[in-house]
Amino acid sequence: MIFTRIIALLICFNITTHALHGQVTLIDNGATWKYYDAGNQPANQSGTAWSDLAYDDAIWPSGNAELGYGDGDEATVIASVYTAYFRHTFNVADPSLYASLDLFVTYDDAVAVYLNGVEIYSINLPAPPYAYNTFATATSSDNALGTISLENLLVSGDNVITAEVHQRSTTSSDLSFNLKLEAVEIPLVDLIDYGVLWKYYDAGDQPADQGSNDWNDPAFDDSSWSAGSAHMGYGDGDESTVISNSAYTFYVRHDFNVDNPSLYSGLDLNLTYDDGAVVYLNGEEIWSVNMPPPPYTYNTFSVTQSAENAFATTLLANTLIAGNNVLAVEIHQRSANSSDLSFNFNLVARQIPSVSYINYGSNWAYYDAGNQPADQGSEDWNDPAYDDSAWSAGPAHLGYGDGDEATVISNVAETAYFRSSFSVSDASVYTNIDLDLIYDDGAVVYLNGQEVWAVNMPAGPYTYDTFSVGVSSDNSNARKNIENLLVNGENVIAVEVHQVSLTSTDMSFDFKLTANTVTTIEIDRGPYLQKASPSSMTVKWRTSTATESTIVYGTDINNLDQTFSDAAATTEHEVSLTGLEPATVYYYELRIGTEVLLAAEPNLYFKTSPEAGTQEPITAWILGDCGTANSNQRAVRNAYYNYIGADHTDMILFLGDNAYNSGTDQEYQYAVFENMYEDKLKNTVAWSCLGNHDGYTADSDSQTGPYYDIFSFPRNGECGGVASGTEAYYSYDYGNVHFIVLDSYETDRSVGGAMYNWCQNDIQNTLADWIVAYWHHPPYTKGSHDSDTESQLIQMRQNFLPLLEDNGVDLVLSGHSHSYERSYFLNGHYGNANTFNAGTHTIGATGSGDGKADGNGIYTKSNVGTDAGKGAVYITTGSAGKISGGSLNHNAMFYSVSALGSCIMEVNRDTMHLKFLRETGAVDDYFTIVKTCLENIVLYNDIPTNTYHAGNKIISDGLVPSAGNVIFKAGNEVDINAEFEVEQGAVLEVLIEDCGN
Repeated sequence: MIFTRIIALLICFNITTHALHGQVTLIDNGATWKYYDAGNQPANQSGTAWSDLAYDDAIWPSGNAELGYGDGDEATVIASVYTAYFRHTFNVADPSLYASLDLFVTYDDAVAVYLNGVEIYSINLPAPPYAYNTFATATSSDNALGTISLENLLVSGDNVITAEVHQRSTTSSDLSFNLKLEAVEIPLVDLIDYGVLWKYYDAGDQPADQGSNDWNDPAFDDSSWSAGSAHMGYGDGDESTVISNSAYTFYVRHDFNVDNPSLYSGLDLNLTYDDGAVVYLNGEEIWSVNMPPPPYTYNTFSVTQSAENAFATTLLANTLIAGNNVLAVEIHQRSANSSDLSFNFNLVARQIPSVSYINYGSNWAYYDAGNQPADQGSEDWNDPAYDDSAWSAGPAHLGYGDGDEATVISNVAETAYFRSSFSVSDASVYTNIDLDLIYDDGAVVYLNGQEVWAVNMPAGPYTYDTFSVGVSSDNSNARKNIENLLVNGENVIAVEVHQVSLTSTDMSFDFKLTANTVTTIEIDRGPYLQKASPSSMTVKWRTSTATESTIVYGTDINNLDQTFSDAAATTEHEVSLTGLEPATVYYYELRIGTEVLLAAEPNLYFKTSPEAGTQEPITAWILGDCGTANSNQRAVRNAYYNYIGADHTDMILFLGDNAYNSGTDQEYQYAVFENMYEDKLKNTVAWSCLGNHDGYTADSDSQTGPYYDIFSFPRNGECGGVASGTEAYYSYDYGNVHFIVLDSYETDRSVGGAMYNWCQNDIQNTLADWIVAYWHHPPYTKGSHDSDTESQLIQMRQNFLPLLEDNGVDLVLSGHSHSYERSYFLNGHYGNANTFNAGTHTIGATGSGDGKADGNGIYTKSNVGTDAGKGAVYITTGSAGKISGGSLNHNAMFYSVSALGSCIMEVNRDTMHLKFLRETGAVDDYFTIVKTCLENIVLYNDIPTNTYHAGNKIISDGLVPSAGNVIFKAGNEVDINAEFEVEQGAVLEVLIEDCGN
C-alpha cells in the first residue's frame, strides 16, 4: 500500500492532528554498504562479532546497492562467494519518536538481517548459528523481496544494520542484496495548539482561592477572567494579546476534553516563556522552568533572566483524565523592573502506536491432510476454543510448488487450513484492524470464529472442495481494513486457502494483522489520472475509510489557489476538474477537510492536453500484457524510468492484460498500483483497451467489473473525437494526434456493427495530422498467438484494417502475443502471412526497409499522388511483463523477438519516432515516419477520402464522391474552381493551417 495516512479526530473540543502518522526512511534502497567477500566469515575482533555495532569495518570495501553478481543489474559487483556480509551504520537522534520499523530486503537465495547485533529477520535459512558454508534451504527468485514489521530496537546515536546473504549451493550463479529500513512515526495529537485562546489574570496579585479551590484547580471558576489568544505578554511588540505591564506574575488557564486518555503513552510540553514558569495539569504541578523550589507566590521571581521568547520542552508521563482537563501556567518575572513578559504553549500527546500482533513469517498451525478438519463437538476448526495441538506447525511463507516456502505443506491439499493465536491485554484501545494476506488462489479469513474477509472466493458456505473463482498470480497480495473485533486475552486468526482447480500446481500463504489505535485513513490506491482534455482532468484514488473528496490545485506549487470538494463519503474517489487551461501543469494535493492527506510535491501534478490540432510534442509509454506483478514487469518499468529521467510522460497506453490472471481488483493492485507504476500514474494520464484477461472479470455490454471500475474513459466525446456511448471503445485527441481505442475481446467486431460504424464516423471526422489506433488482439503475429488461425485476430485484420487504412491510420498497436513484432510500412494486406508481398503491400521506396534514418531510410507518408494517405506500421508489443514462445516469422514483420520490453512513441509536428526499449535499457528496434507537406497541391478528377495538407496553396476542380470525406489544409489559400463538385452524402472541410515545417 501507499501508507500515506491521516489520523482521525478522536478527541473533542479544539484538538487536531499535530503530525501525520508517517514513515521515515532510515536506510534507502541504493545506499552505500561496507561489504566482505573474501570467501570466508569475517573474524571476530576481541570477541566482537562482525554484526555488532562496535565492530570495526574500516578495511572493508564499500559500494552502492544493489550489490552482488551474476544478474547484470548490480550497482556494485562483488566476488563470487558462498556467503557475502554487509554493514551500514546510520544515526538516530531520538528513537523514542518511532513506534516500529519496516524492513524490506532484496536477496538471493537466503538472508539474515541484524540490528545492533540482534537478529531481526531471516528467510530460507536453517536455525542459527550460520556459518560461511551454511546454504539456503530453498532457491529464491532473482531479486526476491522479504518484508517484515519489527519492534523499535533503535538506540540514540549510531546504529548498525548488518546482513549475510547465502547461496543455495556451491554452483549458484548469482547473488543479490539491497535493503530499505523505514521507521514508523508515533502519531502525535495536539491537545493544546500554539495560538489558542486562554483565560488570563493580570491584576497585579495572585488570584484568590475559591473555597478549597486554588486558581489552578479544575473546579476553579475563571469566568470573570479575561480571554485572549497566545502569544500573550507585553514589551516585545509581537504579542497577539497584550496584558498589563505591571504584573510580576501572570496566570493563564485552558480547558480541553479527552475522550480516552488510555490511547496516549506520554505528553510533550512545549513552552515559550520569559523569565520563568510553573505548569500544572488538573491542579498538580508537572513542570517548572527557571524557578526556585516551591511554594510560589505572586512575588516569587525566576532564578535567572531568560532570553526573550525563551523556549523549553519536556516529555512527561500521561496523567490525563477522561473528560475535561485543565492546563494552568504561571509566568514569573526576573525582577520588579523587568520590561517584558512572554507566554505561548503547545501540549502534544503521543498516541499509543499500532501493534502488529501477527507479522509476515510468523509461526502457524496448519492442516493439510486432504480433507476438512473434523469438528470437535460444537467447535469448528476456525473457532477460538478448537484444539489444534495435533496439527503440524511451521513458519510462513507456507505452501508448495513455488520453491520460496519457509514451510512446505502437502501438495495434495485442494484446501489448506491455518491457525494462529495471540494475546491482547486491552482490546478497547484499538479502533480498527488491518489484514494483509499473501495467497494463491483464494482465501477466507476468520477472526475469533467470525468470517471477516473472503478473497477471490464464491459466496459461502465453504467446504474442502470449494474452488476459488479465478486463478490468482503467484503470491498474490491483498489488504482489508475491518472493525475492531478483538477481545481481551486470547484471539485466534484462522485462514483457509483454496486452489482454483484439481490441477493447480502451487499454493501460497502468509499473513499480517495490525491493530490500530486510531481510525486511520490510508491512500490504498493512487492518485492516478484519467480522461485528460485541454480543459479538464479526472483524478481518482482509493482510501481505506470512506471520506469526502477534496483536491486543492493550482499552477504554483506554493500557491494552490483552487479547490474542488465533494462531501459525499466514499472510498472510491473520482474528481473531474474543469475550466482548466490547455497544455498547462497544475500541482495538486489531496485533503480531508483542512487536513492534508497527500501533500503537494514537485512530482504530484497533472498536465492538461493541448488544444486539438496544435503541434505540441507528445511522449507516450506503451505497455502490452504487463500485468504479471513480478520482477520482469519491474525490470521493464525501471528501464523506462531510467530512459525518461526527469522528463514528463504525457500518457501511458495499456494494451490489455494489465493484471493477470483474471483482472481482479486485487490483481490490479499489485500489477499496476502498488510497487509498480504509482510514481508515473500520479502525473501521467493512463488510457487502456480491454484484454482477454481483464475481460474475464469485466463485461463490456454493461461496462461493469474491475476493469471498468478502475478506469474512466470518455464515452461522450469529452476528450475529443465522436461520442461512442460506451467505455468499451472510444477516442481522444492530444494536440495533432487522434487516438482510436477498440475492444477486440467481447464487442461485436463485424462490418456494420456498432463499433465499426462508430469507428468509421470517428475517423472520418478527425482533423488530426496523426491517427493512432490500438486494441488487444493483433492483426499480424506469429508469437504466442497466431493471426492466421485465431478468430478475433482475423476479424480485426479483415474488418477494421481496410477502414482504418482507407482513412489514413499511421500506427496500430496491439498486445496479446508475448513478444515484440514490428511490421514494414504496410497497406492493403488482409490475408494470412503467406500472402504478404513486399512489392504490393508496402508503401514508398523505403516501405519494405527498416524505417531508420541510419539504415534503409525513414518511412515517408505523402498526402498526394497514388499513395496519398497510405502506409501504417503495425506493432505487436506484449512483452512488458512476460515472454512466451512462437515462430516469430510473420512475413509482414520487419523485426520480431521474444524479449521483455516496452515501446516509446514520440511525435513532434510532422515526425513520429517509435522505439522498443528492452528491460536491459537497450533500444533494440526503432523507426521513424515523416509526413511530407508539398508547397502547392493540385487535385483533379475523383478525390479519394484523405486529408490534403499544403504549405501554401491547394487548387482543385475535382469531385468529392458520395460518402467521401475530404479535408483541405493549406497555409495560405484553398482555390476551388467552378468545376469543383461535392456529391450528396460527401463531406468537404477546408482549413487554413500551416504544415508546421
